[in-house]
Amino acid sequence: MNRWILALAALTLITAGACGDDGGGGGGGGGDDYCAPGGGAYFRITMSGAVDLAIDEVAGGFGCGGISAQDGSAFSSSWGGIITQIPGADFSFILDVVATEGTTGSGFEGRITATRSAADDGSVGPGIWTGSDGDCVVDLTEHTLLEASDVGGLYLVTGSGSCTQLAVDDLTIESFEFSGVTVWF
Repeated sequence: MNRWILALAALTLITAGACGDDGGGGGGGGGDDYCAPGGGAYFRITMSGAVDLAIDEVAGGFGCGGISAQDGSAFSSSWGGIITQIPGADFSFILDVVATEGTTGSGFEGRITATRSAADDGSVGPGIWTGSDGDCVVDLTEHTLLEASDVGGLYLVTGSGSCTQLAVDDLTIESFEFSGVTVWF
């Protein structure tokens, strides 16, 4: 699968506001129902090494979205604009999972890319950490069709996993949990 296409498509969902304002006014932040029905989206991750941080975010505080690979062999989900305790040093994550439409189970091959923006005060610079294929093991506990259309289906995907050491700057993803929507074409 072409992971660059997946990554760009997932980032496009975030930046295009696929999980932006839910129409209720107020703008900004993630829209509860776009990331998961009833605002049930979340992203939790514990990292150590180059970055020692635990993130526990729920819908409304970030943007999210997911999309399948063109050949249907995998999907990519992303969560962006996650605010940390360092002003301006926001994180975004892309999770690639080798799994087909609607499947659940344990031991799926995965990979995480983590990006960090620079802190407002300059105390922390930008960073990007990308793993290799198979660096992560992902368990999918839910992969439920929410809505079907002529072009594909919208699925709620929920799961968890862990990663071995990532390829850059000694970053370890100790564990992660997620729930959000993915579009399968």
